[in-house]
Amino acid sequence: ILFYKYSNERIKEMQSEIEAEANKVLEGVTAEMSEYDKVKYFYDYLASNVVYDESEENCRDIYGVFVKKKAICGGFSKAFSYLCDKVGIETATVTGDADGEPHMWNKVKIDGKWYNIDVTYAVTESEVGRYVRYDYFCVTDAMLKDSRDVYEQTYTYPEAVSEDCDY
Repeated sequence: ILFYKYSNERIKEMQSEIEAEANKVLEGVTAEMSEYDKVKYFYDYLASNVVYDESEENCRDIYGVFVKKKAICGGFSKAFSYLCDKVGIETATVTGDADGEPHMWNKVKIDGKWYNIDVTYAVTESEVGRYVRYDYFCVTDAMLKDSRDVYEQTYTYPEAVSEDCDY
């Protein structure tokens, strides 16, 4: 017996809400923007407008990101891929461990070269306020090797070796 969390009607409503919010983000993309500019724009938008919150029911999906503005790593990485896909930028969602904890981040292809991006680690709250960090923006696999372990897959992720777009 299959059980669906939401009715067909509710799924259609949720998809409409996601599309409406994603389209608002995409309005900020211009024809003059390079692939790098678009990737940075999406990274900055997500890190600035979505709160890390495990208590949100949809924290692991793009509904949590776009509609509720609350997510964890799965939501952030899926939303980043969703936006990139909308503008024709190739991504891969990576699952593994970060500092020993289950985690999800992205690889993104900019101008033919692959990079790692972790929007979750960009979301920063401190005593001085909220700001965006770039420690994990367009970094190489080598930069992540001491803190990340990628789960074994039946496929191989593209190698991220270029430092051309390292922030």
